[in-house]
Amino acid sequence: MILVIGENNKLEKLINEVNFSELGIMERKDLQEWIFECPEILGEDLLIVTKEYDKFDKTNKRLDILAIDHDGKLVVIELKRDVANAFVDLQAIHYAAYCSTFTLDQVAEIRTEDNNKSKDVNKEEIIDFIENKEFSDFDNQPRIIIVANSYKEETLAAVLWLRDNGIDISCVKLESHKLDEKIVVTPDIIVPIPEAKEFMVYREQKSKTLSKGKITEKTFFEHLNQYGTHFFEELFKFSDEKDLILNWGGTGFSLNVRIGNEKVSLLQGYCDLKVTGQTMNSTVSMISKKVENGDIIVSDYVEKTLDLNIFRKVGNGFVFDLERELTDVEWSKFKDVLSHTIENIKKNGVKLSDDN
Repeated sequence: MILVIGENNKLEKLINEVNFSELGIMERKDLQEWIFECPEILGEDLLIVTKEYDKFDKTNKRLDILAIDHDGKLVVIELKRDVANAFVDLQAIHYAAYCSTFTLDQVAEIRTEDNNKSKDVNKEEIIDFIENKEFSDFDNQPRIIIVANSYKEETLAAVLWLRDNGIDISCVKLESHKLDEKIVVTPDIIVPIPEAKEFMVYREQKSKTLSKGKITEKTFFEHLNQYGTHFFEELFKFSDEKDLILNWGGTGFSLNVRIGNEKVSLLQGYCDLKVTGQTMNSTVSMISKKVENGDIIVSDYVEKTLDLNIFRKVGNGFVFDLERELTDVEWSKFKDVLSHTIENIKKNGVKLSDDN
């Protein structure tokens, strides 16, 4: 929404967002051209290399825009006129993989096709644009920027997961508004949030270092705030009482119910080394998959937990963002739900199927 302010600082009108398609804006003819001419709309200064590039080896796929940033990284820009569908991240990864072998000489040659300058001139302009003094050639890890009018939750979840695993991928939302006979387009960087970008990059780098092995309990607790510390201390006490299996991963752990020789994940906990921050998540998929009457148990587990009005629903499960302390009463009720669910899992047992 845009507020139009007139004389004497008085509100003249409110203008609601309109989809690009409703305005007759085309992806290649319009959106691509705007970014090609003014890449700054994506929130940073980029040097455009080419658009509509389709000369990759052994594929006829067409890259929307290829650019370079000041650090000397290739930037693959994938455009969607309206909603970024569930496969846009995969498309962008394909293009990044295709571009990962490009050298400085190749990129300079590609750029000549759009600006009619010589290869040497383009190479010189590229080197002048790059501010990284250690740059000698492009590495094999291009950045990715997805540009769309809106994003599905599943797409953003995939993007965050990719960032958590070392892929430099960002999402920019372009909002369009009709102002009299003109169209106003405003950018909004969805991932990473600009105010938290430096912190997120730091955390991702640290997480990547630690992910080479499993995190220790000591390191885990060193990366929690007071709410996370108190919550997980209490949860671990409950885990000991119920003889749950604690498995550590790269940035957190899972709590598992023991059923004979099998284990079924009940919860996962993460510290702030994970991109999404310190959280406690339900792990309902394994209950459904491994336990007899698993879907019924999951439905009961999630419903009773959400009824506590402590956790928020995410997908088929729930998550707690650890932004406050639980009261003694809330803890008691949550433990009752967990105890009931553990009892149900053990009582129903593991499915007798080929899946297990």
